[in-house]
Amino acid sequence: MPHYSIKVSWSEQDSMFVAVCPALGNISALGDSAREAVAEMEQAIELALETYAAEGWPTPEPDALEEHSGQFRLRLPRSMHGWLAHEAERQGVSLNTLATTLLAHAMGTAEARMTFTREIETTLNSMRAMMVSAMRTAMFETADSSTSRGGEVQPAEYIYQGSPSRTFSLVKKAG
Repeated sequence: MPHYSIKVSWSEQDSMFVAVCPALGNISALGDSAREAVAEMEQAIELALETYAAEGWPTPEPDALEEHSGQFRLRLPRSMHGWLAHEAERQGVSLNTLATTLLAHAMGTAEARMTFTREIETTLNSMRAMMVSAMRTAMFETADSSTSRGGEVQPAEYIYQGSPSRTFSLVKKAG
């Protein structure tokens, strides 16, 4: 079997590890552990290759690790180049060192922002789940505590009380 690259990451949505093979159309497999996800992916790759062969499709080439030289050419506006050169001189470092430092800082900031965003999304999903659970509980309470007037069922009324501190409650209306 050809050696295909497999990317493994944790999925908050699935609460499992997800293995993906980009070379084969991003097929994926799940597992309770990263190792299990990879084992499942290896089986999925075998099945995919069998399908490619059975259908007469060309088999995708396995990914090769890219080797990077550590160099690339970057075109900048003259004003930005001037500012960078001036700042590098002011700091007593080379233009290359300053640019590398600024890129590393920007990458760290971007990573922190992505981590923060994931944490916020996880918190919001938890809050939504709590809200749905509370609403379901209130609906069942409403059904259980309905009163009958003249043969009609009158549901109890609830109001939502929330605060900016992320707390909420459903309170049965008086009367």
